Amino acid sequence: NHFVNMDFDFSKVNLVVLTDIAKIGESMRQLKKQNKGSIIIVDLAVLRKQLKDSRIGPSGDWLNVTKNIISKIGSSIELKIFCLDSLSALYALTKFKEIRVELFYVFEFLRGLDITSLLISEMPLSKDKYAEYGVEEYLSDGIIKLELNDRYRSVTREISIVKMRSTKCTTDVFTLEFKGGRFAALYGGKMPMV
Repeated sequence: NHFVNMDFDFSKVNLVVLTDIAKIGESMRQLKKQNKGSIIIVDLAVLRKQLKDSRIGPSGDWLNVTKNIISKIGSSIELKIFCLDSLSALYALTKFKEIRVELFYVFEFLRGLDITSLLISEMPLSKDKYAEYGVEEYLSDGIIKLELNDRYRSVTREISIVKMRSTKCTTDVFTLEFKGGRFAALYGGKMPMV
């Protein structure tokens, strides 16, 4: 629904919503036959209900389940971008024994896939760290901060780059707007002069 509300044209891509873990292989074989790009959405909430009586169970190791799904998809088709929405939701499903060590291996697993990985995290209200455990910002190669701010009796969306390894970039704060099917990062409502 969010894609449709943003005028995303689904006729240009294959859209696959995976709700049955047993059908991943078959879904990927079907995608290989297509000659256009694909968006694959894996709904872990549906999978949790499906697997609640299995050995994984409702409070099982969903971190490994997620890694196994990514590996299965990546070994079947050319995977270029992975997005996890959100780390906070995955944390609610995972019991960590040594958070720093386990998150290090999650980040290394994703780096080893040689893809662009976007991990969405909710920032605590205290704003003293960028993710739940405070270690994610050290492990990540970049942090793009999206924030809502009260301004002149309205709320504005703002975007800034907090961190981006091996890249020369501006860390200015921009207003983020969506108009005519496109996003724009603006200085005070105007395109930045760069």
